[in-house]
Amino acid sequence: MVSFAVSPTEFVLAAAIAATIALVAHRRHLLDRGGAVAATILGPSLVATGGWWLGTILIAFFLSSALLPDSGSGAPSRAWHQVAANGGPALALATIGLAGFEGRLLVAAASTIAATTSDTWATEIGRAIGGTPRSIRTGARVPPGTSGAVSAAGTIASVAGAMFVAILAVILSPIAPMSSLVTPEQAVIIGVCGVLGSSVDTILGATLQASFRCVTCGARSEDPGDHAPGHGMRRISGMTWMTNSMVNLVSALASWLVAFLLTG
Repeated sequence: MVSFAVSPTEFVLAAAIAATIALVAHRRHLLDRGGAVAATILGPSLVATGGWWLGTILIAFFLSSALLPDSGSGAPSRAWHQVAANGGPALALATIGLAGFEGRLLVAAASTIAATTSDTWATEIGRAIGGTPRSIRTGARVPPGTSGAVSAAGTIASVAGAMFVAILAVILSPIAPMSSLVTPEQAVIIGVCGVLGSSVDTILGATLQASFRCVTCGARSEDPGDHAPGHGMRRISGMTWMTNSMVNLVSALASWLVAFLLTG
């Protein structure tokens, strides 16, 4: 019989917290309706499998993302598949951890959240501060927010986001459902793998990620579903299936795999 990490009462509390955060995020246009529903499901599920330690780290990611300076980019609200790509790997690892390898899998799960935080901070803070990002593939200057590009501000923010999760993992370690506290070595692994995942995201964004152009208005987009309904989108580069959500998912998987191997 599977023993979950929290009691039924704590699960209800986690669900209430997740629903409240999702509602606020939806009203601030950070999540669309589907994204809010996905976050409401993901939050308590992660607490049930990974305990309050992992659930709080995920909450910290969402709250820190919501509090980042407004870049004025007009980015679309996150949909359910984007929420799933950000938190799904951590949930999958925590669920598997119920059957064994708890410590290793939970550190790896935290690393996936560190990767997501690293990438999000890099993108949003880089846009807000400005500067001139350059494509890592061509070296050419590109508009802020372009996938596969880096800037000085974005790079610093990337490292800061990963270390934020690593430090938080140590601070919260007394409530971690492991046999011992999170060690400094494990915290370093979480931070390093977070930056690694963000770097994989950048590399995929510069090489394989799909880019589309609207045949109606000429606008470019990385996700045709985010564009105006009824407008026709044509792929101009990358692989059709390598969407932004898929890039996020692959990056998270890369971070957890390396973290799992390093904690063995």
